[in-house]
Amino acid sequence: MVFKANIPQPTDIISQSQLDISSNYQAAYEIYGKPNTENENIGDHVALNDSNEDDRGAHKKLTLNEQSSDPSTLVNEMGLYSKETNGKSEIYYRQESDGDVSQITDNGGISVGGLVLRAYVAFDFQGKIIEVERLDSEGDKIKVPVSYNVTNVTPNQALVQGKNIKADWNINFTDNLPTDDYFWVLQSFNDPLFSILSNKVVQAQPYNSATYSDTVTTSHFRAVGINIGTSSQTITPAAPVLGRLQRIIFQAYTVI
Repeated sequence: MVFKANIPQPTDIISQSQLDISSNYQAAYEIYGKPNTENENIGDHVALNDSNEDDRGAHKKLTLNEQSSDPSTLVNEMGLYSKETNGKSEIYYRQESDGDVSQITDNGGISVGGLVLRAYVAFDFQGKIIEVERLDSEGDKIKVPVSYNVTNVTPNQALVQGKNIKADWNINFTDNLPTDDYFWVLQSFNDPLFSILSNKVVQAQPYNSATYSDTVTTSHFRAVGINIGTSSQTITPAAPVLGRLQRIIFQAYTVI
C-alpha cells in the first residue's frame, strides 16, 4: 500500500478523504511495524498493534542503507551511517558540523581509535572459559561466557589425571582473523599465596620455543604457563607448572 501525501486537501470534506486517510494509516502501519502474523524479524520496529503497548513502535534493529559518500552533519548533531569499504558494508560515525569521520566496524570487528578488537577471552588454568551472570529479557539469571570470537580453549599437552598441568593452551577463534599480523595481549593472575610461600611466580606467555608461526596464527593463539625462578625457565613447559593460574585474559587486535 502506498502512502499518499497532501491528504486531506484544504477544500475536502471528510467523506471525500475518508478512504485516503484510512489508507494512509494502513500504509504507515505496514511501513513502521509489521503485523505479528509475519516474520517477527521483518522491519526495524515492533508492530503498532503489539500486545505490549509499551513496546509498540520500539526499535528491534537498525537497518542502515549504504551511503555513497560521508553525509553532512550540522551543529549539535552527529551522523551514524553505513558505507561500503573493501566490498563490505561498514558502520561509520561523523562528528558535528561535518567533522571528523571514524570507522566503527571493519570486517566483523569493532574499531576504537583505529584498533579493531578481533577476539577476547577470559579462562582458567584448565582452559574453561569464565562465565558471568546476567539477566535475560525475562529477568531470569543466565550464564554468559566472557569471550568474543573464541570457540573454546583446548590443551595442547597430554592431560595428567584429567588435568592440564603442563599449562599449554590453544585459544581457538570462531572466525579466522583477517591476518596473522595482529596485536595480542596476554595477562595472567596467579594465586598470591603461592608466590609468598614459594618465592616463585607462575605466568602465562606466548609459546615460541619453535617458530613464531606456531604461536600466532589466523585460526588460534597458543599460550603456555611457566614458572619464573625455577632452575628451568624454558618457555615450553617441560614440567608441571607449580603454581595455579587463577585467570588468563587474552585479546587480539588489528589496525584498520
